[in-house]
Amino acid sequence: MIESEDIATDPKRARILEGALKVFLAYGFARTTMDDIARAADMSRPALYLQFKNKTDIYRAIALMLLSRSLEQAKTALAGEEPFAERTMRA
Repeated sequence: MIESEDIATDPKRARILEGALKVFLAYGFARTTMDDIARAADMSRPALYLQFKNKTDIYRAIALMLLSRSLEQAKTALAGEEPFAERTMRA
């Protein structure tokens, strides 16, 4: 399983996930191929397979990345000095 720290600190994996997210949004999970993801990440398919074993793993990593981002945004919003109601609206 991919840890959120790995996503944030490994530029190659981040490039793959950002490219894959665009491809999944454009074509959907079923129509997206590892070739599509490799092209979007500007790398070869064998290089992609060194990072992820299949597109399901990439999809899971994207979900983790997006959840981690959302959690960080919520933590930041809720940590403010404003009244609770205003902080929850920002979260």
